[in-house]
Amino acid sequence: MQPDAVKELGKYTNCILCAACVGSFPISRKDNDFLGSAVLAKLYRFHIDPRKADDESRLILANSKFGWWGCEFHAKCRVVCSKGVSPIEGIVKARKEIKDFGKKMPVKEIVLMKEILSKEELMN
Repeated sequence: MQPDAVKELGKYTNCILCAACVGSFPISRKDNDFLGSAVLAKLYRFHIDPRKADDESRLILANSKFGWWGCEFHAKCRVVCSKGVSPIEGIVKARKEIKDFGKKMPVKEIVLMKEILSKEELMN
């Protein structure tokens, strides 16, 4: 692996899933369906790992109001982490990648994604 990739992965691989970030997160008290910053940090870690699939499938898994878009950017996750992991950085990067990916997606896939998301909203 390239040194830059190792450095970027290190930001997220240090997460020990203690969930201190989840407990400090105000939305966790409001919405039990929110995945939480620890899960999103791990998901982003696997998304950027060059040894894993080179696609957006992991980004799409959390592309909802319960995932990347549920974060309200209080940044308490960064403050309470004993390992120095900053899930908020991965969340910001994931959102940007999703937006960029959406601009490159064929129209057929965009329509399908919107249908899936609208059905998900109706179920909640």
